[in-house]
Amino acid sequence: MSTHLAEHFKKRRLEKGLRPAEVAKMVGYSNIAKGIRRIETFEGCGDITNDLLVKLAAALEIDEETIGRLSEEDLREWAAWANEPIKPYMVVRLIAAMYSRQLSPMKRNTA
Repeated sequence: MSTHLAEHFKKRRLEKGLRPAEVAKMVGYSNIAKGIRRIETFEGCGDITNDLLVKLAAALEIDEETIGRLSEEDLREWAAWANEPIKPYMVVRLIAAMYSRQLSPMKRNTA
């Protein structure tokens, strides 16, 4: 799942007509394949180190305010998702290769 921040960086890279290999060189990777992999991981799922984020922002000319705004938006969406109630369940193995999904017993208040 990509993030708003990652999508913005990818959009900016494409607007500038840069391939991941070119960006990897711009941010200082000597091992270009490793740089490409890290850039594509960021663009695909939003996973990035602070050091690489700073270097990519400089290379793609993305200001700190935009990064902060998009990061906050991603955090708000994540918090909304994390706060959704769920019904806990258990997966019970009945016999080999046969499973059953059952709702977890809820702890009753006996006060």
